[in-house]
Amino acid sequence: MISLRVRDRFIEIIDENEENLFSQRIKNIRKQIKKIFKHLHETCAVIEPCEFMLIWGTLQRCLICIESCISLVSDGYIGSANALFRQIYEFLVWAKVGIDSDTETLKEVNAAFYKGDLSHRILVTNILKAVKIDITNGSYSETELKAKGKELYHGYSLLTHASDISQQVPYKQENFYVYLNECLSEISLLFDVFLVVFSQYLDSLYAPFIDESSLSEKEKGYLWAAKVHAGEIKYQLPLYHKELHSKQNIGMTFLQIAFMEKWQIDRTKLNLKFRIKPFAGSL
Repeated sequence: MISLRVRDRFIEIIDENEENLFSQRIKNIRKQIKKIFKHLHETCAVIEPCEFMLIWGTLQRCLICIESCISLVSDGYIGSANALFRQIYEFLVWAKVGIDSDTETLKEVNAAFYKGDLSHRILVTNILKAVKIDITNGSYSETELKAKGKELYHGYSLLTHASDISQQVPYKQENFYVYLNECLSEISLLFDVFLVVFSQYLDSLYAPFIDESSLSEKEKGYLWAAKVHAGEIKYQLPLYHKELHSKQNIGMTFLQIAFMEKWQIDRTKLNLKFRIKPFAGSL
């Protein structure tokens, strides 16, 4: 007797073996995300010269989106999970550019991210155009990495619209397990990139953007605790990568490499002073 599952409404032919394999993948990645959430909160520290924390804040938002994708795809809502891919990608870009910025650039990018009235609106496309990637890995040139990144971003953008590809698949299909597993692999890939950027955030704890002597004793205590915890978990991250690659059907791609490399940001190309025009008919 096959038990009723939420995603049964999408699956024309229930395959108990496929169900078990998929459920194991879901269980494994949820376990990893739960641990990383704990690590992320325990490494929250005052290292940025801003009212809000761009790097830590975008990493937190990114992980929440990844967890949301897992919940959606586990229930069969692949189209809804797909629609979050671009947001995850964008949070990764914001966090990465924050990590690799100098202090003044970080202040400006932080203000652009948190500005509520959009008077300093900046798009991820602006950021990517302002980035120069320092290539140390010979697998791809900077031109190739940027071209592939642009193509991926365009693909993720298509998934946010009401098209056939973004809505896959809202009715019973014989090969729905294929879609489930492919979607989960894409989520796992983005989670793998998150771990790359999170590792760089841990390194930044040891070289904060601010003068530690300017911190209060309480803030110094938070930073010290975050550094200690970062040292404890840093060696564990390669194990998370290894487990993801072996159990989630993903491999090393251009995307991990692009985020592993150092980014040089040209502030003059960020278009930080861009103002949106009012909508037609607005007051």
